[in-house]
Amino acid sequence: ELLLKKGASVDGEQVPALVLLVVLLLLLLLLLLLVLLLLLIPVDHCRWRRWWCACCRGVGGATADAVGRRLSDLAQQGQVLVVTHSPQVAALGQHHWRVEKHVVQDVTTSTVVALDDAARIDEIARMLSGDTITDEARAAAQALLP
Repeated sequence: ELLLKKGASVDGEQVPALVLLVVLLLLLLLLLLLVLLLLLIPVDHCRWRRWWCACCRGVGGATADAVGRRLSDLAQQGQVLVVTHSPQVAALGQHHWRVEKHVVQDVTTSTVVALDDAARIDEIARMLSGDTITDEARAAAQALLP
């Protein structure tokens, strides 16, 4: 819904509604051309990447699993990087890294650690159960992995 008020102004000068409408239509046309261009470029001829952050915020269980599966399907066409706190989404990635934050004497550093298979199971188990990783949490983490 677009609402154009009579007397709209830019930098204190009144702009006719027709000018605003023309500008919006030109922006829409530009967006349409960009979408068409992206659709015409074959995926195998361009290496595209996607970054998803907080795409699974506030979801869990079957919904998080569905989000993870859709992201996994998307990754079949290009590179996808997902930042998540969801064990269901993390379990469906091809690779898994843990981001660690450290604060020492008011200096904050972040470290990214690539996880091997055993460390990946432990990390997903930690995501499921918290700081204390139990055998049950490890079994649940193993069950989430494809």
